Amino acid sequence: MKRLANSESPNFFRLVQLRTVTLSDNEISKLPPDVAQLVNMVELDISRNGYQQGLRSYGT
Repeated sequence: MKRLANSESPNFFRLVQLRTVTLSDNEISKLPPDVAQLVNMVELDISRNGYQQGLRSYGT
C-alpha cells in the first residue's frame, strides 16, 4: 500500500487553487495532513485505492 507523502511530491500541496483532485487507482492507503492546505478543494476522488476504510478528512 502506498501513502501520498509530501516528501514524494513537495510541490503538489502548493497548488492551493485546485478545486477537484482525482487520486483514484493509486493504491493510496493514507492521506497526509498536508491535504488540508488545498483550501479551495471541493471534490476529492480517492476511489479504487487500497485500504479506504478509516480515511478521515482533515481540518473539520
